[in-house]
Amino acid sequence: GSDTLSDRSGAALWYAVELSYVATATGPRNPSRVPGLQLDGQPVAAVLIAPNAAFGSQGRALLNAGDYLEGENANNTLNRYATPAADQGNDQLLALRTGPFWTDMARIALAEAARTLTDYRVACGEYPWAADFGGPFTSVASLQHGNLPLASALPFDWGAPCPSGTAPAPVGWLSAHWSDQLYYRMCQSGEGSCLTTIDNGVPPMTGPAASAVLLSPGPPLSGQVRPSSLEANYFEGQNIAVPDTLFSDWNLVDHDATYNDATLALTP
Repeated sequence: GSDTLSDRSGAALWYAVELSYVATATGPRNPSRVPGLQLDGQPVAAVLIAPNAAFGSQGRALLNAGDYLEGENANNTLNRYATPAADQGNDQLLALRTGPFWTDMARIALAEAARTLTDYRVACGEYPWAADFGGPFTSVASLQHGNLPLASALPFDWGAPCPSGTAPAPVGWLSAHWSDQLYYRMCQSGEGSCLTTIDNGVPPMTGPAASAVLLSPGPPLSGQVRPSSLEANYFEGQNIAVPDTLFSDWNLVDHDATYNDATLALTP
């Protein structure tokens, strides 16, 4: 529904996207999938380029990359782009970085997982038991921390009759793409709200008591190797002190090289 997108010279914007992130890509799409698309040597989810006015001997009768873009941006690699030096081009580039992109996607996944858990607790009286971290993603009786049990749940399976209704079934995309990404810590009803989150304020600010906490990782940081059965290959800081009751919940205005988790606390 947008108007034609062009730069100040009237040239249409150019666009490059990481093909492993698009809807038709095969395999799971989640923060652990490292892209091949790069801008200035850094992995990105997508790139927008404003060609600006014709540079040097460029002509614009044909839609050839070299008639609009310069240097790395005009070659045939299709997955490497670069900001040109001032005397070598006038392309202007803006990237959708993987950190903010996956934080936005993770918040959607966490919200969907939280809705499913809340509905399960209403129908079945308790949250489902967790799964061993790293899979298989099936509930283990009495386990209160690990992966979300998206394959099958205990004490009542997904979709099964419960004392107060029917256990909800997780949506297909959550199971297909996020099974090995979501860390889950729950409290039994008799424990009340046994979990706490703390943000990155100065001094640190404690959030409301929580009956469950969900975590999603950001893209792998230095030293993190995935897939893995170790939480430290996905999460950082307080979030790898499992099975602790205190979790980090930082407001990710920006991302750095030491922390990029997304956290969601379920409160009564």
